[in-house]
Amino acid sequence: MRLGEYKVVLWLALPQLIAALLSASTTSPPQVDLSVTESVGLTVLYIGMIAIATAVLVVLLKRGFNRLIRVLTGALLFYGATTSLWEALNPIKMDLLSIPLAALVSLLGMKPGSVGNAARCALAALLSYLVMRIFPWNFITIFLVALSLYDAYSVFKGPLSSLFRLSVEETLQPMFIIHGRAAIGLGDLFSYALATSTSLRAMSLPLSLVPIALLNLGVVVTLYLLYSRRRPLPGLTIPVLLWASSLVLLSRIS
Repeated sequence: MRLGEYKVVLWLALPQLIAALLSASTTSPPQVDLSVTESVGLTVLYIGMIAIATAVLVVLLKRGFNRLIRVLTGALLFYGATTSLWEALNPIKMDLLSIPLAALVSLLGMKPGSVGNAARCALAALLSYLVMRIFPWNFITIFLVALSLYDAYSVFKGPLSSLFRLSVEETLQPMFIIHGRAAIGLGDLFSYALATSTSLRAMSLPLSLVPIALLNLGVVVTLYLLYSRRRPLPGLTIPVLLWASSLVLLSRIS
């Protein structure tokens, strides 16, 4: 295990930093208000959709539809960038720039190396900003906890467990930040950024720094276990559970 391998943490911190800056740029409340019951129901729906999409991806990979997967990936990146940039630029009346900027971000996000990594970090942060603007923090917390539990199941027993056995690095490269032996998915980047921006919206400084610090402590612990055990591990489970438990506890006593 080399210390240089932990430089991937810098890539994981970048979308959090961008998300924090975007979060600080707005004080408007979430666009929808959800009860706990509604949040749980919507979370079940979203996790089900993610599970289906992951299963379809595995099937397409096993059948060799690599070009189709890259086309769909590019289309999804463009759609996500367009909607999130429109939301980010709308308050300053520059939303018409969302389409050309989204095309640039999604095009760069398809590339390997540092340029592609930076574009994917920016896209993850923008998507987290979009979700943070729409949904209240109680839904986001429930959703991220459920996603972290599904992540553990999917990596150890579910669709992702079979995905790791396929030689698909080139095909799936636009969906990951790759540094040494670590490959962190775009969904993980999005979740880290969303957790950070949610912390800043749910409570004031400096209290909000506690769940953010625990989130990143969980990231480092996960990387340590990944490098030590030399096997795929869920990138969300430890960081998100540490983050969510501290956020809920601090929000009740603050």
